[in-house]
Amino acid sequence: MRSSLVGFTDYSNQSLEEITMDYKEFLNLSKKIIKEKRRVSKLKTQGDIQGIFLEIILFSEKFVEFFKQSFLKIKAVKVDLFTIQELKRMGESASTLDGLIAKIWHSYDYDIQKPIEKCYCEFRSYIVAMIDLTALSDELGRRYFIKGKNIYKSFKKESPFIKFYEEIKDWIKILKQ
Repeated sequence: MRSSLVGFTDYSNQSLEEITMDYKEFLNLSKKIIKEKRRVSKLKTQGDIQGIFLEIILFSEKFVEFFKQSFLKIKAVKVDLFTIQELKRMGESASTLDGLIAKIWHSYDYDIQKPIEKCYCEFRSYIVAMIDLTALSDELGRRYFIKGKNIYKSFKKESPFIKFYEEIKDWIKILKQ
C-alpha cells in the first residue's frame, strides 16, 4: 500500500504479496501512460511540454520492459542486485522527470487548453507515483542483501531452523493426525 506522500511509502511492514501488488499497479499505471502516446503526439503546444510528455512515455515503456524481466524474480524471492539497482535508478529518474515537468509547466505562459492540462495532471501523477520505486528498491535491498551478498539464499541453505524443521516435519504430520 503506497503512501500519500511522494517517495515515503514504508514497505518494511508489508508482505511480499503486498509489495508485488504495488509493483503490478506500477505496471498498470505505465501501460495507461503508454496508451496516451498518440494523443500526446497530436497536441499543439508551445515550448517543451510536449517533449517532457514524450520523455515520460519513454520512461513508462522502459519500465514495462523491465517489469517483464523482474516481476517473477521479485515474486519468487530470487531478486538479484541488478534488479535492486535498476529499480533505484528508475525511481531516481522518476524524481528527475517530476522536477522537469514541474519546472517546464510553471516556467512558460501557456495558452492552457483542457487536453494539455489533463495530460499534465495524468503524467505528473504517474511520475510522482513512480518515485516510490526508490523506496521499493531500498526495502528489497534491506530484506535480501548485505554488502552485495544475497542473504536470503544463504539463509535458506544454511539455516539451522530450516534444517531442524526438515528433520521433524514428518513427526508434525503424524501428531496432527
